Amino acid sequence: MSNYTREEEALAHEIANTLGDHDSIGMHLSYVHLYEEWSLRKELKKVMNRPAHKIYVTRGAYYNSLVQQYGVLKNSKN
Repeated sequence: MSNYTREEEALAHEIANTLGDHDSIGMHLSYVHLYEEWSLRKELKKVMNRPAHKIYVTRGAYYNSLVQQYGVLKNSKN
């Protein structure tokens, strides 16, 4: 039995598919559980709009760093 809702699982897979980062599905699942969807989509959009030659690691790693820096936690008062 999963600790995630169907919606969380669907969003995590959508993000992984968009980034081509299926190896990190566990991280994406934890992010959709912890962070606001709008916040994750905002950072995903930043990553996908950045030209590939300006990303020095992978899109997945870049996304991870943005979420950790700027992600808005669920139930956050910020």
